[in-house]
Amino acid sequence: MKVRKAFSILFISLLFFSGCSFDYEQAELAGSFSKGIPNTLVRNYTYVDIRAGQSSFQIYASRAEMYHKDHQTTLEDIFFQEFNEEGEIVTEGEADYAVLDTQTDNIEIRGSIHFASSLYDMIIQADYLYWNNESRTLEGKPEQEVFLEKQDGTVIQGRGFSVDSSSRNIYFDSEVEGTYVYSDEEEQTQ
Repeated sequence: MKVRKAFSILFISLLFFSGCSFDYEQAELAGSFSKGIPNTLVRNYTYVDIRAGQSSFQIYASRAEMYHKDHQTTLEDIFFQEFNEEGEIVTEGEADYAVLDTQTDNIEIRGSIHFASSLYDMIIQADYLYWNNESRTLEGKPEQEVFLEKQDGTVIQGRGFSVDSSSRNIYFDSEVEGTYVYSDEEEQTQ
């Protein structure tokens, strides 16, 4: 009787454990299928970044996809605003698409970019821009044109665009054309 009971327990145990699988290859395969699939998808997304003593910003997007493992958020149909320390809007604009690195706050912006900045008193239009948060620079691709327009009549377009936000200097590496209107201060220094 004891042998029969022990055999029954052994038989039930074998049946139970034969249904379990420790196939780690399948788990890895499932993980690779999820690559390219967002962890979170949000419609009518709003991102607010408020920092004491620094400029803050808000980003609105019709769609946001978050990829936690890659530390990225992709945004579509974007409207953004930057605020100074007093809470006044200093820059606002729109773009078709952006990729935000959630670890560094660097952002790559693409497609019909248009924004106005009261800090620089200008409108900027481009198809591609990259914000490097650490160096606080905004750059275009060397081969793509960026268009600038100021209320004083300055209209410039060129390639190799970059802005250093700490010095507020604007640079073009090559192929610049347009009209630059000198301010009274600039004319006096020449």
